[in-house]
Amino acid sequence: MRVVREVDIKMPEHIRIAHKRKTCIGKVDFIIINPDEKDIAIELDSSNKQYNYKKLEVSAEIGYKAVWIVWKRNTSGKPYKSSYKDDHSQKNHELGFVNNNVSILRHTFHPKLK
Repeated sequence: MRVVREVDIKMPEHIRIAHKRKTCIGKVDFIIINPDEKDIAIELDSSNKQYNYKKLEVSAEIGYKAVWIVWKRNTSGKPYKSSYKDDHSQKNHELGFVNNNVSILRHTFHPKLK
């Protein structure tokens, strides 16, 4: 296995227009080259950006396993929390992230406990 960063993905024209992009090229954060199975397209983001989700939908359509890691930093002092939520979770559904071909991992980083 190996990792390639910032991989160009050809986006459909209607997505370019809807998201007001200058070109039809989107960059996926990482592609994991997996010789034993499908290659994996990964977006790593700290917010729920619609365009990043669309890049993963397109990646899944062209044959990648698509994974979105949405992270945030916990500054409240609450206990560490990380949860894998499938595309049918309430939050993802409300945001319109309902494509079964895109897996979403939501992760909260917690400051060191004393």
